[in-house]
Amino acid sequence: MPNVFAAPDCLRRNGTLRLARRLRLRRESMSELTVIMPVYNAMPYLPAALGSMLGQTLRDFELVIADDGSSDGSADYLKSLNDPRVRVFSTDHLGPSGARNYLIDLVRTPYCAIMDADDVAVLHRFELQLAYMRENPKVVLSGSQINLIAEGRTIPATPFPTIHEDILRALLNGRAVVCNSSCILRVDAVRAAGGYRLQYAEDTDLFLRLAQTGKLANLNTVLLNYRIHLRSTFMRNYSAYKCFEAYSIASFRAWDHGEPEPDLNQFLEMWNGCGRVRTLARSLDRWSAIQFRRAILELGKGRRWAAIAKMAFAAGCRPRTLAVQIVARLRRKLAPAAA
Repeated sequence: MPNVFAAPDCLRRNGTLRLARRLRLRRESMSELTVIMPVYNAMPYLPAALGSMLGQTLRDFELVIADDGSSDGSADYLKSLNDPRVRVFSTDHLGPSGARNYLIDLVRTPYCAIMDADDVAVLHRFELQLAYMRENPKVVLSGSQINLIAEGRTIPATPFPTIHEDILRALLNGRAVVCNSSCILRVDAVRAAGGYRLQYAEDTDLFLRLAQTGKLANLNTVLLNYRIHLRSTFMRNYSAYKCFEAYSIASFRAWDHGEPEPDLNQFLEMWNGCGRVRTLARSLDRWSAIQFRRAILELGKGRRWAAIAKMAFAAGCRPRTLAVQIVARLRRKLAPAAA
């Protein structure tokens, strides 16, 4: 693997390699933020994701990347990067949780930002989030509002709650109100919580365990453009995701009542052994989620009526979810602008 901190040829010619190393060590000691990004077959979205990070208004951070066994050209693209802030490692397809834990072990700064290889960060994301974490020492994790990227178009997403109590209540009700790829975390808190431990819903599981030691927050400004596509890990494994999400919620409730955490294998057996009515309800929930994403993609293509039809189908399967989203949007319109 090439040395990503190698000095330019001009420095070598001038005989100042030692000075370059001294300056690099000084920069590392001053840095407070490391961005971690696992990559697995992320082309053609990878260049946009990397460009949005390397072009941030906050320049002083380290970007640590794990190529998790890509076979689509992602590894070659990462090797072509020539930025002293970037470190690239290769892993043997550890999966999202394993790759993120591998990267967290390499972090040498007090704060860690999460980024997925198919999303696009707003250029002042790291600057705003780092300032927020410095000013709010009780917050262990901060996300942000997001926009959705669908077929190349940007679409506003349903607003997320911003304060700890509202976020926790929503998470315990099975609502995705923190976008993992928009988060900045305190590294010591993440390590104390054990990092990402589940195969699915690993983000919700970590959020709820962090809520046991500190506060969660979302900045009330859009700092991430989240890409929507039907071949995402979330959509391809939606049923498994909801199962592991339910386990994460049960684990938090057990902790909250001073009880031992439920056994994962026993919980999975109980989940899979439910009756026909509950199985039907879960099937409707899955189809609703799929149709909702398809509706967003139709909007991205400019097919408004097709999007409305798919959204109506999704709402018919999950009317309560639609009502919650409408209320969230109304609250955001009526609330005063964030500072």
